[in-house]
Amino acid sequence: MKGKVMMLGALLSLVAWGCAKPPTQEMEAAKAAIKAARDAEAQVYAPDELKAAEKALSDAEAKVEAKKYKEAKPLAIKAKELADKAKELAVRNKERTRSDAEVALDDASKAIFEAKEALEAAAGTLSKVGKVLPGKKREEFDSELDSLKSLVEQMEKDLEAGRMAFNRGAYKDALEGAEDLVGKAGTLKDELLALKDRIVKARPLPWYERLKRKRLEELRKQKGS
Repeated sequence: MKGKVMMLGALLSLVAWGCAKPPTQEMEAAKAAIKAARDAEAQVYAPDELKAAEKALSDAEAKVEAKKYKEAKPLAIKAKELADKAKELAVRNKERTRSDAEVALDDASKAIFEAKEALEAAAGTLSKVGKVLPGKKREEFDSELDSLKSLVEQMEKDLEAGRMAFNRGAYKDALEGAEDLVGKAGTLKDELLALKDRIVKARPLPWYERLKRKRLEELRKQKGS
């Protein structure tokens, strides 16, 4: 009797195993959801969530390969749920990034314009003061001004590239580039204003100012003696 029971149990297990099927429907649904998430650029705007979905699908595929279909099914369902969330998040993040990029590009444009104003101010000062500067000093300022001018011109090209990226929908690239330009343009503006001040300070004093300083120096020596 005991032997018959054991044989019956083994037979039922064999039947149950034979009836088990791969969760094909759930697997296909998960794959479709992941594709939809990728089409929504989740790899850019929700990368962690997409990776989690792909990991769950990979685990499900491994279970199917091992014929552990009961374990594969919940993993496939989880993969679809994660992929759906990744898609939703990607759509929201992309729209927010688009808005942020638009603002950042405007900020970058303003920052570059201010840098150009500082460049023109420094160039104008050098044009006026350069006539009385020693030749070597004038050359040094000219060289420095040319270098800074080339940086401004490169920033204008980078800004245009950022606008093109925005227009083709690469909002993340446009945002990162614009934010970088805002910082660089601000730094360049400060450098140009500092250059202008150095140009002014390098100007030789008029004879009457030199005489005035000489007399003040003599008075200080007399008081000190």
